[in-house]
Amino acid sequence: AWRRFCFCKGRAFRSLMSALVCRRRSTVLAAISRLADAPVRRISVTPQASRRYEASATSAETLKPLSYAGALDSQETNKAAPAARRSHDKTRPPDHKREEIWDSFLSIVRPKDGAAKVEWAGDPSAFKPGRRLYGMMYRTPFQFDPTVPSFGRAAPLVDADESVEMQPFKGADPATVFALDPGLLDETRLPPKDVHLIPRLQHGLDRVLFSPGVHPLKDFAGRYNFSPFLELVTQPEDIAFDALAPFVPSSQDSTLLDLAHKHGRKFTGSTSSMSDPLAQIYSLFSNFKPVPLDGLSPDMQTSPNKFTMVSLKPAVMMLRPRGDGIYAIDKESGNRQQSNQILMDLGKSLEKVMTLEEATYQQKILKKNNPALETQPEMYHYLKIGDFMLRSQIDCYDPRLPGDKKTFELKTRASFAVRTDVEHFRARLGYKIYRLTGYSHSFEREFYDMIRAAFLKYNFQVRIGKMHGLMVAYHNTREIFGFEYVPCHELDQYLFGSVAMGDAAFDTCLKLLQAMLNRIVDSGPGQSRKVIIWADSRASEVNVFVEPIPRSDDKGWHGPKSAVSSMFGKPNAEPVRWYKLQLNTYLNGTLVQEPFSVSPTDSLRTFYRFFEMKCD
Repeated sequence: AWRRFCFCKGRAFRSLMSALVCRRRSTVLAAISRLADAPVRRISVTPQASRRYEASATSAETLKPLSYAGALDSQETNKAAPAARRSHDKTRPPDHKREEIWDSFLSIVRPKDGAAKVEWAGDPSAFKPGRRLYGMMYRTPFQFDPTVPSFGRAAPLVDADESVEMQPFKGADPATVFALDPGLLDETRLPPKDVHLIPRLQHGLDRVLFSPGVHPLKDFAGRYNFSPFLELVTQPEDIAFDALAPFVPSSQDSTLLDLAHKHGRKFTGSTSSMSDPLAQIYSLFSNFKPVPLDGLSPDMQTSPNKFTMVSLKPAVMMLRPRGDGIYAIDKESGNRQQSNQILMDLGKSLEKVMTLEEATYQQKILKKNNPALETQPEMYHYLKIGDFMLRSQIDCYDPRLPGDKKTFELKTRASFAVRTDVEHFRARLGYKIYRLTGYSHSFEREFYDMIRAAFLKYNFQVRIGKMHGLMVAYHNTREIFGFEYVPCHELDQYLFGSVAMGDAAFDTCLKLLQAMLNRIVDSGPGQSRKVIIWADSRASEVNVFVEPIPRSDDKGWHGPKSAVSSMFGKPNAEPVRWYKLQLNTYLNGTLVQEPFSVSPTDSLRTFYRFFEMKCD
């Protein structure tokens, strides 16, 4: 019946067959949608649909069903189909081409018991907010079991007596070698009380939170899965940025300072000022470990797996005294306008698009309506951990999220062509995302770039804010192509290889940064300092340069963040201090000198040296 239905379609069926031979999943789904003139919700085919797979109970048990548009090879399908084929070699038909087509089809849809059938989504000509929408999978979703203990919560494999035999930094002065406390840093969450004021997703986007995979704005038939209002991106010249609440640096946040005084913390900071220094320290801690790409398609798994140069550029921050021994950590961007300013501006407006109704957005954001200044302050989550009092802006909230973390981050991701030539982004508007997998024009390519360029920073931000994950909107500065929700445990899997490694990296990097900052401020109490942190992969160490800045030259004390510029290029009477950070990490009693990963039952001990170099 299925073949007769397809043959009746003629040209559409031939396009489906050619797509199956090419093994292009997105093309196959588009062809199937054209066959029925409606988007496919579920496709299920039994092994009994082909005589070559009859009486194969093993394959019938192994092959599992896949809901709407699960265009991804499964390990079970790839293993079971060849096994069933080998058991019926004697009955193979002479037409091997048709055999290859059928095998390709089985690698796309996972058969299940029962009659072969196709279920359609009905008539989606009009947008229906209540319609069930399934995510389109282009990568392997990682399962997270909250009952499995995380790093530091299981019994170590190495006893205390064995750890004495460790001899870190052989030949170095023992007085300069320090061991990190193996226990986790004490942390206390200080969430906001007015939860009802936190923004929530609008336009039916909340469905994305509970359905893994990417959700295109339009299906393959060109029909909207979400409100058409989301399609076109408002351009910066039409946005009243003056009406939006301005960004407040951590050094000018009075609430953050009051909490630091109240809880006796020494450093204050925000997610934006902490993520870059932590990324540099993580590079050294992990021995410059590449990112795992196992969950992506075979084409992307052979692509470069190292972090991009932009993601690991030297981190620059300002240390500003706030009285009573408290120092504020601010991110320093220099005195030049950033080349990606257009993307930063659009990120602010797109967050409002996703969390405001259409009428409210036009009234409060569009310049032509002369909106009034936004009076509602930003909502923050505060975290007391170690010597830090950290602040994280809360972008969105949904009480239905599992666990005790109900907030998540909103991120916007420009297309590959726009990011590589931001200054001429208008010439790159023809680049669109219309495929699931592939090296270009695909959602997988954007996800792959995020793993190497942005996920490390996003992971630290999500962990500081104790968020559940992040919501990504894919666009090209003119139109939005789709949405995807990435929970925190998937960030850990694609960055570190496991949740346990993510916990160990965050805890260790915070401890090392705390030790470094304590040493820096003790060398000259009460001074403002510009700190540059750079991880050198060739020497396997972190270089730290500290420049004292007179308060009279630090315009960050007298104005907004953009005014911190006059100190650059100005000679300083005080010398620049140069420090080096070196690590020796022992995993289960063995010194590791290559990239590594940890499990919940592993014992991890880190020894470090942080010493000052002599500058001529």
